Amino acid sequence: MKRHTILFFCFLLIGTTGFAAESKPVRAPTQADLIIGLVDSLGWSFGLPDDPEIDDYLTILQGRRVWRFEFEDIYQPSPDAPVYPKETRSFGPFSGKRWQRAPSHQVEPKVAFLLPISGEYEVRATLTKPGYRFTAGDTQLAADGTDKFSEVSFGSVDLQAGQQSARVTIPSRGGIDYILLTAPPTTTIDPGSTWEPLKKLSYGELAISLSRLFELEPLLPPAPDDSIRIEAEEAPVPQYATVSNDRYQGSVSGDWFKTNMHPASYSHLFAVEKKGVYDLSLNVRATLPVTGLLNGREYFEGTPTPYFSTLSVGAVHLDAGINQLEIDLPPRAGLDRITFTPRASAEVDYLRLTGLPAAAEPTPEQLDRILKLIAAIGARR
Repeated sequence: MKRHTILFFCFLLIGTTGFAAESKPVRAPTQADLIIGLVDSLGWSFGLPDDPEIDDYLTILQGRRVWRFEFEDIYQPSPDAPVYPKETRSFGPFSGKRWQRAPSHQVEPKVAFLLPISGEYEVRATLTKPGYRFTAGDTQLAADGTDKFSEVSFGSVDLQAGQQSARVTIPSRGGIDYILLTAPPTTTIDPGSTWEPLKKLSYGELAISLSRLFELEPLLPPAPDDSIRIEAEEAPVPQYATVSNDRYQGSVSGDWFKTNMHPASYSHLFAVEKKGVYDLSLNVRATLPVTGLLNGREYFEGTPTPYFSTLSVGAVHLDAGINQLEIDLPPRAGLDRITFTPRASAEVDYLRLTGLPAAAEPTPEQLDRILKLIAAIGARR
């Protein structure tokens, strides 16, 4: 919260001083200028290809971290570690044009690929036969396939954005189709709607983008209480869960979902009239962390208490219309109620929060000054 307060007053200072109009006409900045400026000023350009397009910058700002690589596209040919392209479907279906097979001895080919965003990634691959290893830096992970193509997990590895080099040990006559890297999405940075690179940039769009970048939205003022309350049992009963009416596990509002010895995945579709920022809280009990995903793009996690209590997981964004909430519950957990409490999230609220002016668009000079301040503050990706 202290960091948020410092950022708030930094933007307030920008918004109230030194923004006199420039004396000669200049080209107004576009959203593309902000898109490129954010990635470059924050040092996130390591995740860009050599000749980036605007979509490459947007990939970084959107925060999605699921990358699939066909092995034939990332394999670095070497006479010391040959693999042979195959098209036969004897081992089951495969993606891409071909899959790659090792000769009659174990090989350890190198692979190279570009990773746009840093993170702790689970490494998965579609394989046949046991005896594989994935080596990246000092981390070595092992996995076994079966007699047919199946997707298996090697485990997790911490990777930094940029060009990656790794080695994959393939057993004799083993086959590999693709490698998949997955991590929960990181914060989506946008101007409150889909980016329009050619559109003139407004101060409102700038205020929203910066608030999301620096996670300032929990500081937006509360809106008149029009909370959305969802009873867990309104959704289909998840596998490995049952409906309980036990009142001795803490304060509950009615029936609740109880998981057994296995984790359970809760999924619920619900309608919202008004798009906006909401505080998400769960009435939940568990002895292990609870994680979740909202609309496939906003990841959250928290550690409940062993008895039912309110777990606040932060500010999230709901769309007007149908939204999807997914919650992964650990074994022996309980979920009673989900609450979304609105915050004032009109454009004017973001302008007040950041201290940016409400009129006109920023000039190139003003945008450049803001980007320099952002670079000085920094933000992780």
